[in-house]
This record gives sequence, structure tokens and C-alpha cells, in this order.
Amino acid sequence: MLSSRHPDALRPLAQTLGPLASVGTPAQAAAYGEVVLVSVPYEALPEVGKEVGTALQGKVVLETGNPFPPGARCRCRPRSRAAPALRPRRRCPERCW
Repeated sequence: MLSSRHPDALRPLAQTLGPLASVGTPAQAAAYGEVVLVSVPYEALPEVGKEVGTALQGKVVLETGNPFPPGARCRCRPRSRAAPALRPRRRCPERCW
């Protein structure tokens, strides 16, 4: 399930993903999945918690927020190329991940 405060805007994307894809509000998505990916601006997380926090209790929540302000220097330590890392938001240069 794809969710947004404006789920109608996601319908074209869902249609390209196939017949099992659906769209809904954040509340519907929180109630729907056992694993939920929350990908919102870091500053929006408190509001998300207020809106759907109760529905997320007991579920696996993957959160991609990044507390670095736009334009901030990377403070990450470089990782070994032997250990792949997933960085959903690329505010750190490639050498850090």
C-alpha cells in the first residue's frame, strides 16, 4: 500500500506497480501493514507520531528521516565497501556509504 495525505495523487504510480498495489491515507497504511516504511521529512516525524503512532504499536517501522539540515557537512564515518549500506536519503556523500 502506498500512502499520502493526498492518496489520489498516488493512483497513477500504484497502477504501474500492478493489481496488488493500492493507495490510502497514512492512517489506512498504518492499519494495513505489519511492516511500515515511514519516509517523510525528519521535521514531520512528531506529527506522524501524533497521527498514526497508536496504529504503529507492535509493528516493524522503518524510518528514513535524516536529522542533517540541508547543506550540512557529512559527519558520517566511511564504511567498508565489503559491507553494503542502504542510505535512502543521500545527504551524505557516496564515500560515506
